[in-house]
Amino acid sequence: MRLWRSLATLALIAFAPRIARADEPFRPVVTVELNPLAPLAGRISSTFEVLPVRHHALVVTPYFHRHNADGLLVTDPSASFTHAWAVAYAIEAGYRYYSGLRGPHGFYIGPSVVFGSQWNAPGVEGDPHGRSTVFGVVVDLGGQVRAGDFIIGGGAGAGLSSERTCASPCLSGLVGRVLLSVGWVLTG
Repeated sequence: MRLWRSLATLALIAFAPRIARADEPFRPVVTVELNPLAPLAGRISSTFEVLPVRHHALVVTPYFHRHNADGLLVTDPSASFTHAWAVAYAIEAGYRYYSGLRGPHGFYIGPSVVFGSQWNAPGVEGDPHGRSTVFGVVVDLGGQVRAGDFIIGGGAGAGLSSERTCASPCLSGLVGRVLLSVGWVLTG
């Protein structure tokens, strides 16, 4: 019991936001983050954030998404499968408002838009072997902790997407997601 209280106290001290003084200038912050949960969804991505002023971040996440009907990530383009697959390249761009005073730190909320292209294999809804435009909107809610130049964060999001990455019947439209990121502060 005493160990748990000690660990909880250390965690509060380590991750509690530092109180910024009103006269303390803010330096713009640039980060790069990896998304370790993305491969579980068949996606490879990373996130870049720029905070030009306190609390306000511009977020860009380019990604590659390839799925077969079993939901497995496929990185070998010459691989053959008995199931259908689809490939998508897209970029997600958005905004986040952070509650913390030290750049990308604290709770956040923000919208994003997604735009890209997708190629379908036979068996995927839509035009077989056809190319289609991927577009969508997402709203994310979460939290992020900055400890020196290291960042770890998590959250959840919901939105609408036109991306189809499964064999028939395929779900598109309302989508949910779980977020996890680890990264580094490059400047700021």
